[in-house]
Amino acid sequence: MYDAQRKELLLNTLNYFIHGRKSLSFLNLLFVLDSFRFLGEKIPEIETILEEFNSIQSDDGTWKTGHEHYVPITAQAFMFYKHIGAVPKKSLEPFLLSIDTWEKTLAHNEKYEPGNYWGGLWGYVGCFVAVGQRPPWVDKFIEEMHSRFGEWSSDNHQRSHVVISLGQLGESIPQVKKLIDITIKDQMSDGRWTAEDWNPAVPQTAFGISTLKILDKEKRPKVNDAIERGLTFMESCFKIVDWKGRKCGGYSENPDDKSPDALATSIAIGAQLSSLQIEEWMK
Repeated sequence: MYDAQRKELLLNTLNYFIHGRKSLSFLNLLFVLDSFRFLGEKIPEIETILEEFNSIQSDDGTWKTGHEHYVPITAQAFMFYKHIGAVPKKSLEPFLLSIDTWEKTLAHNEKYEPGNYWGGLWGYVGCFVAVGQRPPWVDKFIEEMHSRFGEWSSDNHQRSHVVISLGQLGESIPQVKKLIDITIKDQMSDGRWTAEDWNPAVPQTAFGISTLKILDKEKRPKVNDAIERGLTFMESCFKIVDWKGRKCGGYSENPDDKSPDALATSIAIGAQLSSLQIEEWMK
């Protein structure tokens, strides 16, 4: 995925973020931790970090409870525990019981995910899947996904979340060829992707790349070309800096930014994974 020199720069950056994790959001820290696994490296200070995570988990099993976006954050946390073979201190069952109908889920999503309908629903799907359950309202979700295809398929961010949700559920992705064509059409001339609601260049480009890798099973030349142009754009955002006497390298959110960003770096690393590795991460 990376040569030895680039990998060392990235690991120096990730370690810098780990040591300064008190300044990171909980979600961004989760992404940073996942990046060590993607690079095939042991996560530093993992026992201490898990103790810290367990100490801030709410009684209903969630994290950052009541804050905007807390359900996707909780889903990501449970997925992280699962992937490293650990178990959170508290069960998620109390929270899952509070979203056991489609109506409850929609009301909760509307309250805590304004403007991020499908990205929010990804979190509700992910919470069930991460603990080995299937959402009791999955048929309603699939029906909604089909009926609102034009809505989510036209936005890079929302499209990526729906595709990942379907992968987590083991459901077929509809109109794959059309989705591929839309995703390629949405790519900008410089190789980046954009989105309407949340638009840092590198994360959105990484989402576009990952979506194409999931969708394209036939390795179409036009898809490979779009992926390569996206990767080239992300390379234009790779920044090398000196932090605490060490040379560090990572991805900034946008080309004109001067320093690596924790979330952009982590999501960009994830976009380098193969389609099989991405699908494994979704499970």
